[in-house]
Amino acid sequence: MVYKAYIAQPSDEETFKSMFNILPPQDHTSWGSTELFRMSEQLDAGLYNFFVRIADQYFKVVAFRNANKDELIKLCQPAVAA
Repeated sequence: MVYKAYIAQPSDEETFKSMFNILPPQDHTSWGSTELFRMSEQLDAGLYNFFVRIADQYFKVVAFRNANKDELIKLCQPAVAA
């Protein structure tokens, strides 16, 4: 399988909540209207799903486990501004 790493993919609130509750979320961070967590289960080759909420918009980003959270948020911001 080919993963689109470091690309913000649109998601929705239902998926965000579902993924948050399936397995214990890792690296959960929340401040203001922004929230981010990593799935504990690896996809492949060190890649993980990160789920991001900015206000009422939701995203999935595939990235390495130690990805910089601020950079992941920045990947999503152009879609929020649009």
